[in-house]
Amino acid sequence: MNKYQYFLSNFQAINKADIKLEGITVLVGANGCGKSTLSRWLYYIVNTINRYKELVVESFIRSKSLELMNILRIMNIEFDIRPVVSSREIQEINDIETFSDIYHRIYSDFLDSIIQWVNKRAVTKSRKTRLASYFNIPYSDNTDEFSANIIAYCNSKNDEFDKEARLAIIHRNKNITNKLFKLALSRINEYGE
Repeated sequence: MNKYQYFLSNFQAINKADIKLEGITVLVGANGCGKSTLSRWLYYIVNTINRYKELVVESFIRSKSLELMNILRIMNIEFDIRPVVSSREIQEINDIETFSDIYHRIYSDFLDSIIQWVNKRAVTKSRKTRLASYFNIPYSDNTDEFSANIIAYCNSKNDEFDKEARLAIIHRNKNITNKLFKLALSRINEYGE
């Protein structure tokens, strides 16, 4: 199971909560201390994280499925590739590329928002320190330096994502290319005899 750590403060009945979720987690406290509030808050946070792909990617992919099926139909009629390349293989490539595009738009908006927030004079040092702790980056009183640390961290995460997405696309494209090449060779051999 994944391990999560959440921090919440000054929210309804909750003064301060620092929670590690590892397997089964039990919330205990007196009546009115915020157990139900915290449970609902954790449910919505974890549920949204777990449904991220469905919420962001799958609705877009469903809207494009008819277009994809038409392309596959044309490819099957014109090039007779149905036995070699399944629609699922092509759909998986589309999923990765679509997810990558959406991820980069969200990443860009997120980074812009964080930098704007850090540059506000009204943001307290404790909130900036909490952000530094969350990103596991060094805190600096110098706003430009702190912003640069955030950008460097986010860019490193973005680079990791890009590398994984490229490897997945290359792997799937290589499989399809190999199948098409084998089909072409078998057709050449059929007509060559």
